[in-house]
Amino acid sequence: MLTNLVGYLGTRVAKRTVDNIERKVVWGATGAVLCTLALVFLMMAAYLYLSPWLGPVWSAVLLALICAVFGVAAFFAPSILTWLERQAHGEENGTMNAVDEEAHAAVDYFGPLQVGLSAFMLGLSAGRSVRGMRK
Repeated sequence: MLTNLVGYLGTRVAKRTVDNIERKVVWGATGAVLCTLALVFLMMAAYLYLSPWLGPVWSAVLLALICAVFGVAAFFAPSILTWLERQAHGEENGTMNAVDEEAHAAVDYFGPLQVGLSAFMLGLSAGRSVRGMRK
């Protein structure tokens, strides 16, 4: 019973870690591709358009700054999306909500009887170890 609980907790932690890493890798790659595309296509067309008014040097500087702003925004997209998700859910206390979510997920996965028995066994073994330390 406890091995099932430990295995379940391990898979939950691993799944969340993979999801977070996957999100950051995907958005980072998206940002890199967008920066590259912006530097190649946009700069060529915009440089030809702006060069007569700003001159060759200032046209290139302006275009590089615009591309950099969009690239930085894409790299920070995972953090911004996480913040927006928290704001949409109205999470005031993230730790308590995470504990509540994990408890509901454990009950859904194992069933209420097995979760209750596991908690009882865990409390019983902790009580025995505390009682053993007092002697």
